[in-house]
Amino acid sequence: MSEVLQIIIYYIFTTFPYRILAYIPFYKKLRLPYIQSICIFISVNILQILLLYILILNNVDYRFIEFLFIPVYFALYSSLIKANVFQLSFFYIFITDVIMVVKGTALFIQANILKLNILNSYYISNTVVHCICFVLLCPFLIILLKKTTSKIFEVSAPKLWETIWLLPLFTTIIVLIFTYDLSQENVAGWQFITARLVIVINMLLIYGVLLNSLKNIKEQTILKEKSIKSQQLLAMYTNQYNLLQKHILETRRAKHDLRQHINLIQTYIDKKDTLALSEYIKKYGKTLPNDISSGYCQNYAIDVIIGYYAQIAKENNIKFSSNIQLPPDINIPDPTLCILFGNLLENAVEACKNFNKSQPFIKICSTIIGENSLSVTMDNSSDKPPSFSDGKLLSTKHNGIGMGTYSVIGIAEEYNGIAEFDYKDNIFYTSVFISIP
Repeated sequence: MSEVLQIIIYYIFTTFPYRILAYIPFYKKLRLPYIQSICIFISVNILQILLLYILILNNVDYRFIEFLFIPVYFALYSSLIKANVFQLSFFYIFITDVIMVVKGTALFIQANILKLNILNSYYISNTVVHCICFVLLCPFLIILLKKTTSKIFEVSAPKLWETIWLLPLFTTIIVLIFTYDLSQENVAGWQFITARLVIVINMLLIYGVLLNSLKNIKEQTILKEKSIKSQQLLAMYTNQYNLLQKHILETRRAKHDLRQHINLIQTYIDKKDTLALSEYIKKYGKTLPNDISSGYCQNYAIDVIIGYYAQIAKENNIKFSSNIQLPPDINIPDPTLCILFGNLLENAVEACKNFNKSQPFIKICSTIIGENSLSVTMDNSSDKPPSFSDGKLLSTKHNGIGMGTYSVIGIAEEYNGIAEFDYKDNIFYTSVFISIP
């Protein structure tokens, strides 16, 4: 086998698998269909192989082609995947570091254990050693990338990502500078393999710090969300309290005036002036205070929530309808019910506000199924299909999981239920079923 062919085989087996590995956590976030993405990916790789072949034939140092194509592949990476560019930078640097570590380990084994000449490092023997190292490491990398990706996209932390990707970048550059020389003497020395292992240690430390930071950010986000919901709930109850106070004052005033109305009615009766009496009763009926109960359901807490968002829907020209068949008392805490209904309705209202294809609508229904199951279903207008990551609904307001739906899913899981979301023909469908203790 010619040396040129051995070099190309070595290059393919020491780069192509890693580039595929980089896309695995994001295969559901591709901007283009799978076939188009694969064709573009393969075309760029073929281009690099052709350039590599030309350089070899002209006796030009071909190692620099790998570094020349690093920004090219990153541009391809970031253009094909729908994600924050700084997050992608972090993952891309991680994959680059993995390539350096595995390649360095294979060369070190070749020089110290197999006692082969590094000047012939592109021969089949090193390709085989490298592939063995990659196969052993690959399952661990896939698990690490998938778990980390799922945690990363649960939280929106743009400021953190704008800076943290620089840490592995600088470490990689420094290690690369000190280990670029692949002479037999350097590769066989412990300094070479130690420098490559420093990358691994650094990345694991950064991963640990990153995941801990994301956990704290997530907890703070949840607390902030709860605080906002508590404030909204307080505003709803304050609004209901003000309506109650107004109703009490109107009732007192009506009671105070009732004696005068009775005297006047009695006068019309004595005069047998039924026409004037009828006209007066009609006018008097219009002055009576309205019932403050919104009548959405018998459960007071849910009635307040429904009434609050129904008013917001009315103010924004959103058609609102409900069918809530719930008893006054449900063996689920009122705050939990308020978070459940409040999050669903808040998301629906936000979607309807941005809907301009026709008059938006919200339809919410809820009932008790059997003796111990609560069902909540809601349909609402939406002009954007939902995006999911690992089965979790992404927010349309920021990067990451939607905290409203995340809370709903959390409540469903807490009460041994399910929360499902679907989208079809500009309508977002929500179904929640939970068990009542």
